[in-house]
Amino acid sequence: MDLNHADQERKMLGVINRYKLDLAFGTDENDFECSMVISDHCCSAGDYLYLTDAAAGHVVYTEYGGIIDAVGIDTSAETVTYSGRTWHGILMKKILCPDAGQDYLVLSGDANEVLGELITRIGLADLFQTSEMESGISMAAGKNSNPPTAASNSPKMIPAL
Repeated sequence: MDLNHADQERKMLGVINRYKLDLAFGTDENDFECSMVISDHCCSAGDYLYLTDAAAGHVVYTEYGGIIDAVGIDTSAETVTYSGRTWHGILMKKILCPDAGQDYLVLSGDANEVLGELITRIGLADLFQTSEMESGISMAAGKNSNPPTAASNSPKMIPAL
């Protein structure tokens, strides 16, 4: 797997070769720390780090990555540490609101279409994508949890397979 570095406009700047990456997922974490020797320092707050893999000669994007929120330098250890929110952490900070005059946000239909609508609704269509092909998975109408975040509601609407 490659650790890619992209700027705030998501333009890829390169692959980082020597690093230590710690990703945390769960209901109260969803963050990461990436550290390296200070001479390899290349990132700024607002940049993105993400892992890709290659399969059959094609780049495969993974769910592992996020946005750098802070940069810490330890001169005594000669290291730099980037910390921030994972993709899951970004989604957890987005609140889903019902349309005006409605008590709940209710969505149903093909999974890819509904997830695409949710991503657009929370203003992250420039960062996340869903397939335009039908998935064949029907998402049932459901009511939001409280608080209704993008990450907490999307899985609840997908039926167990």
